[in-house]
Amino acid sequence: MRDALHRNKAIFFVPLLLCFFCFCLSIQATENQPVRPRATEGLIFEFLFDYMPLRDSSFAGHSFTVEGSRQRLQQGRGVFDGNTWITIERSSAFDCSHVAWRVEAEIIPSARDGVIMSQGGLNHGYSLYLKDGRPGFAVRLEGEFHSVMGPTAISGRTFLSGAITSDRRLVLQVNGETVAEATVPDLILDMPVDPPVVGFDTNRGVVEPLLPPFQGKMNRVAVYRGGRAEPLARPTVPRGENLPPNIIVIISDDLCVMEVGAYGGVNVKTPRLDALAAQGMRFERCYAPVAMCVPLRNTLFTGLFPVRTGSYRNHQYCRPGTISVVQYLDQLGYRSGLAGKIHVGPRASFPFEMVPGLTRNCVSATDDYTFEYVKEFMTRDRNEPFFLKVGLIQPHAPWTLGDRSVFDPEKLVLQPHWVDTPETRRSFVNYLAEVAFLDNQVGEFLDILDDLDLTDNTVVLFLSEQGAQFPGAKWTLWDIGVRNAAMIRWSGVVEPGSVSGAIIQYVDFVPTFLDIARRGQPPAPTEPFDLDNLDLCGTSFLPLLEGKTDVHGKYAFGIHNNIPEGPPYPIRSVRTKQFSYIRNLLPEEQYINRWIQLDANHEYYVSWRRAAEMGCEHAIGAIQRNEWRPAEELYDRSQDPWELNNLVDCPDHQEILQYLREVLDDWMKQQNDPGTALDVRN
Repeated sequence: MRDALHRNKAIFFVPLLLCFFCFCLSIQATENQPVRPRATEGLIFEFLFDYMPLRDSSFAGHSFTVEGSRQRLQQGRGVFDGNTWITIERSSAFDCSHVAWRVEAEIIPSARDGVIMSQGGLNHGYSLYLKDGRPGFAVRLEGEFHSVMGPTAISGRTFLSGAITSDRRLVLQVNGETVAEATVPDLILDMPVDPPVVGFDTNRGVVEPLLPPFQGKMNRVAVYRGGRAEPLARPTVPRGENLPPNIIVIISDDLCVMEVGAYGGVNVKTPRLDALAAQGMRFERCYAPVAMCVPLRNTLFTGLFPVRTGSYRNHQYCRPGTISVVQYLDQLGYRSGLAGKIHVGPRASFPFEMVPGLTRNCVSATDDYTFEYVKEFMTRDRNEPFFLKVGLIQPHAPWTLGDRSVFDPEKLVLQPHWVDTPETRRSFVNYLAEVAFLDNQVGEFLDILDDLDLTDNTVVLFLSEQGAQFPGAKWTLWDIGVRNAAMIRWSGVVEPGSVSGAIIQYVDFVPTFLDIARRGQPPAPTEPFDLDNLDLCGTSFLPLLEGKTDVHGKYAFGIHNNIPEGPPYPIRSVRTKQFSYIRNLLPEEQYINRWIQLDANHEYYVSWRRAAEMGCEHAIGAIQRNEWRPAEELYDRSQDPWELNNLVDCPDHQEILQYLREVLDDWMKQQNDPGTALDVRN
């Protein structure tokens, strides 16, 4: 190792890193408190390089520890994963009275072009960089690029700082002097929720034009948020004899509902999920309004459909001012935490306490997690109820976790619209191994609830999220894409082993959470929100949980906009218990998703094309179904659960077809959904 470090010319000052680590630990006890901004500035991310040379734009694989979590500087990339977020209160000489947030770096460049650091992406992100030797600070807003640049090139040791001010200005400083600034009227004052990336662009086009990684030496990079952390005083809420139940939402990532044993899955054993279903209520018809991560989760925690939130395409945040369940439950005396994958925003709309320990990066090839910080959050105050989202990253691609050896590819039951090739079966094995890994992870967490004596007064909801990253599921509005595995355990209220065939939607969860929190309690405060008269899109299904009814919703609605995962291809849908109606708004166009058809890592789709070229009719039909879709689709799921027989032209189904057309039209009008106009590049 010493020889390798010598060859890389990397110098690490261990004592400096140890001091930094100890400082982090010293503040750990105070940093887990809910926070509210104050007028001073707080450092939320910092790494000291001590002039570590960047050889070939890499960090030589060095690692360090922050607050007990293992952090990696990945070889050849230099990416900090989501767990590197730390909070350190420190003053700054920078005038922070008007700063929303600020980034800074101390560098010695050896090339004229390069990205020093970046965060976020096309929808909302920023970058600090060099172009022709001149420093630049840029932001991306809804795809639009705004930047300020220094007038002259820099050389030698230089301190750079870029700031977003509360009056919506970009400010660039060099060695403490302001060298450029510009006003951007629509500037978002919230920081991106994604972790910072040091040394290169995020590969999502934060910098324009795309620039190479930084070359040279770095001493330090840091991110400051305007507002120093200050413990948040919670309202005094009248209580009944019993404390309101804790509420935990465990949400997986890209789990196909049909692979869960409790839902009839036969390819992988899921004993812990099956046991959870047996301990509570399993929902057969739970639907997300969209089959992609960010809009789905924004809907889950706002109770609003995607057009209402403004988060109607992937990686797009809600409109500023959107209110979420966090603020509603705060009024009821709950503290809200988020562990693991985030994928909600902006931060002001979802002011969760960020609980470390679980992997936040959903495309991470590893998952070195710990529930220790989650345990601390849950047990911090036994007299205060909590709401906790546990965001797990399995089985999201790249499908690198779990034991693949337990699966025989030849014995797997493939979905009927797939093409049976060795590559398909090999990819499916990789996916199923992650499903088994997820099942164990869920079981480990549920065991912790038992060990901490939290099970009896905690409502546990498990959601599978959208379907898998195979054709016909994720990024579609077919049933296998938007239908969820959903199970709720609530000791003493929900009958164990019960099954509901009622339609529930993601927009129904927020009003249900609020009813759960107020059940058996004195009347809740009516300020700042009248919780009985919120303008939400969903309704509470608490009566289902209590066994007082077996009906709920009449329809489930869906929306898909294809940008940024491919060219425009907007889709809308409506479902009843029996029928699915899907409207493809640009049927003359080819449906393309870059992560399936254009991703070389997914070898199975290449094999499908190869089979089609060799004349395999099933392969030709599978590709046709995925890429060239009719204007309308109608399916009777009672006879056709995989939605393969389109009944649009069937004379016997014209009445239900026209009826569902009108229902979808009315919903789109009610949501102010213009259709194709939402799926355009800004």
